[in-house]
Amino acid sequence: MMNRVSQEFARFTAWSAIAGGLLAYVTAGLLMAVTGWDPQSILHGTTMLSLPEQTRDLFRWAMLVDIFGFYLPILVIGGYFWHAFGPRTGASVHVAVLAMAFYVTVGISGASIQQAVVHPLSQLYTAGDATTKAAAVTAWTTIAHAAQGGLWWCEGPAVLLWTLVVGKQLRMDGWRGSLLLQISGWSCGLFFLSGFFPSFGVLTSVSGMVVASMLPLWMIVFGWQLRQRSKQQLGQSVGTLA
Repeated sequence: MMNRVSQEFARFTAWSAIAGGLLAYVTAGLLMAVTGWDPQSILHGTTMLSLPEQTRDLFRWAMLVDIFGFYLPILVIGGYFWHAFGPRTGASVHVAVLAMAFYVTVGISGASIQQAVVHPLSQLYTAGDATTKAAAVTAWTTIAHAAQGGLWWCEGPAVLLWTLVVGKQLRMDGWRGSLLLQISGWSCGLFFLSGFFPSFGVLTSVSGMVVASMLPLWMIVFGWQLRQRSKQQLGQSVGTLA
């Protein structure tokens, strides 16, 4: 039975998951407004640095919303899993939560770096001579590849690990939507493997799109269920005290 602190944290986790899932879809919309149907254009320095200031602002907003959509809510969810499942399942869930923390760390790092440098480099590109322009383009291309093809790429094994462990536990405990979570995990693992080989670029893009659509949906489904369960357990507690 949940005590008061546990009930409050469960409600906070539920709303964090729901809000995070919705914000993740907002991130996708903002990025589409920046790149259209060509997300790879973010990796092209000349394209990104020559965008209008308002469009670059949209990109910075996308990175900020990404932090509050795909990443920080996962940290809260991980804390809930540690508290709810850790005493019963032991090391496996603890390792999964550590993998979630790693995912959040590298994800926020990638988003923060890109939003921090896009404006300064664009100003250098706009005001500089040919040498300065080339240096700015090289800097952005390097940073974007390091963030998206390095930091975000290495999220793959961590996400695969925690989604498989957590998905199994949720399914055993009667939660709905664990399949969405595990599809996200396997797709993220595929994203990691295919992303290492440039010739598999299409597969990398498709698997990334699956993760970007399935993981936020699972967050919303999980948050809604946790909210309902928290209400039920609170009602049971009140009934017991009465």
